Amino acid sequence: MGILIVGAMVIGCASEEAGTPTDTGNGGGATATPSTPAPAATRTSTPEPTPSQPGIGDPVRVGSLDLTVVGVEPYDASQHNMFNDSNLRVEVIAVNARGGADSEYNISQLYFQLVDENGIAHDPEFACADCPDAIGSIDLVQGGRVRGYVYFQAPDGRQLTELIYEPLFSTNKARIALR
Repeated sequence: MGILIVGAMVIGCASEEAGTPTDTGNGGGATATPSTPAPAATRTSTPEPTPSQPGIGDPVRVGSLDLTVVGVEPYDASQHNMFNDSNLRVEVIAVNARGGADSEYNISQLYFQLVDENGIAHDPEFACADCPDAIGSIDLVQGGRVRGYVYFQAPDGRQLTELIYEPLFSTNKARIALR
């Protein structure tokens, strides 16, 4: 317990030296007031420019994989009895993928998420192994290519805004606009 208190005191001292208040003043304690505004406050008032988000047809590099969303298509799921919720529709995302020339690459439907206009991410439909040309999980050899589909159930009436591709155990991530 003594170590925790000392740690808090050291952090408090470091904050005061940096010109940041350590107490809001509402508890009766002392408040360090900087003589000039902190540079961080000035930087946050100006929005940072963001690069334009790639969209349908734009190739995106994710690690050593080149990924292109070819299109978004509705899917008639009447022949698949696993799609039986009348409040959901099935959407198919068509993708092209090409592995890097220097290594093998695994691409899996598990790495995709579909985001709707409310910001809700939807996982792929795992039960669609027998759906036509479903990607599933594929190991691409060096420079290998695949074209396939990722199947999603999405709420009826909601716009689909983006596709997220984030491989497992990777810091790489792609966000692809669907509008």
